[in-house]
Amino acid sequence: MTTSKSSNKKIVAAIVAMTDDRVVGKDGDIPWHLPEDQKRFAKLTKGNTVLMGRKTYESIPDKYRPLKQRKNVLVTRNSNWKSEEDVEVMVCSPVRAVEKLLSRENLPGDTIWVIGGEEIWRSTLPRLDMVYLTKVHLKAEGDCFMPAFEDDFKEIFREEHEEFTYINYKRGA
Repeated sequence: MTTSKSSNKKIVAAIVAMTDDRVVGKDGDIPWHLPEDQKRFAKLTKGNTVLMGRKTYESIPDKYRPLKQRKNVLVTRNSNWKSEEDVEVMVCSPVRAVEKLLSRENLPGDTIWVIGGEEIWRSTLPRLDMVYLTKVHLKAEGDCFMPAFEDDFKEIFREEHEEFTYINYKRGA
């Protein structure tokens, strides 16, 4: 399962876990615990850049923040927000952040991973090349949802598990 294109150009990929009802979170937390999915997230994103909103960053437990072995980039509208950790803060729109990152030559890895939350995914949808989805097989109440994206993407990979299904999508494949 590769994320790179034939050239050295970076791709932009969302990585998200959601229920059939598109729930991705509730009260700043994930309403399920899937260690295997967490390992997949770590394996795919390590050595790359992760782009997230402030709320997503703040929802990461302190002991894991910033995410290790990745370049952490946080997007916020609050120009006064400061991070004491090794996190780059961009005060701009999520799409502008993606464009700025794509213009750099010194980013690690071959993928810019958009890791949430809802507003960040929604804003960056037009720029996404791939979506790495974990479809969680349970009902959960939520206040954060993954916007619809499937009409612009084609499924290229599926792996069924008892509690979840991995589905990878590529834009217009």
